[in-house]
Amino acid sequence: MDDLIRDLDDLLARFEHELTPLDDEQLARKPADGGWSAREVFGHLETTARLYLEKIEAAVERLPEGRSSRPRPPRPGMFGGALLGALRKTGKRLRSPRLFRPPLDAAEGSLDELIAVHRRLRRAAKTIGDRNLEAVRIGTPVSRLL
Repeated sequence: MDDLIRDLDDLLARFEHELTPLDDEQLARKPADGGWSAREVFGHLETTARLYLEKIEAAVERLPEGRSSRPRPPRPGMFGGALLGALRKTGKRLRSPRLFRPPLDAAEGSLDELIAVHRRLRRAAKTIGDRNLEAVRIGTPVSRLL
């Protein structure tokens, strides 16, 4: 988690150092190839980050307080272990489901809002370190089919 927090800190510093000095005209200018302006990119990144952020904050809120007593690597359950073993024997890979598709419209956003969303992501990442992750049990998409 410390690496993630450090990456978010670096990203926020880059946002503020490289993008804050740009004026409105520079932010609204579209590239010659017809791509998105900086504001449109901010809007897309902010929208996408908010979609993840709401889910992350809700999940963190449900975690019990207090650190894990003995952090250990995650292990699959009985069914998951059997499925993984069978997949390894076939040598084939499965495609991941495409459940999350952020909107691709080019709505204009603001750098201040993008920075605010990333600060909330950083707070959520910091909070996770103070929660008991051993208490979390995650089902698989396959188990719903059974």
